[in-house]
Amino acid sequence: MFLVFVAPLTMRLWAEERKMGTLELLMTFPVSVPKLIAGKFIASLIFLSLVMLLTLGLPLTLSVFGGADGLNFGPVACAYLASLMLAGSYLAVGMFCSSLTRDQLVAMLLALVALLAITLFGDPSFQLQFSSVVPDWLLGAINAISPSRYFQSITRGVLDTRDFVFYICFCGFFLYMNALVLQGRRVRG
Repeated sequence: MFLVFVAPLTMRLWAEERKMGTLELLMTFPVSVPKLIAGKFIASLIFLSLVMLLTLGLPLTLSVFGGADGLNFGPVACAYLASLMLAGSYLAVGMFCSSLTRDQLVAMLLALVALLAITLFGDPSFQLQFSSVVPDWLLGAINAISPSRYFQSITRGVLDTRDFVFYICFCGFFLYMNALVLQGRRVRG
């Protein structure tokens, strides 16, 4: 669901700024590029958090009408946390794709393709299909960079610091790449 929702959300973050000419204005403000990126990233993440908060009625309804024992909220809380971290990683990729172009539609399509590839690379059935063609070391490396793998780990209720470190590094990498693209535009003028 995030795949379809995040790409249109991020398509305007930088592409619209470039198309309308307001990116140059933003670059002249006494605000650093990392602060601009952090502001847009945090604002988008808060928006997605509020959208996810609207879905909280479903588990609450299930706990009330679900039976004698009710709903175990531990795995539900872990699933919401994993969803928020997955949304953050998808936002970082989408923002990077948006910074590469001035056309919103191209930014959305780039983000959709990139997010779909990242999601599929973490799917075990997808990897099984290519195991005869692709070497095992490459499949392992591709699986290691897919946020889907870490998402599934957290949704099972296992809170491992490696998963959190992965999401922080993944978001940091794409936000850094975003900063490099914008800093290059600032230098070129």
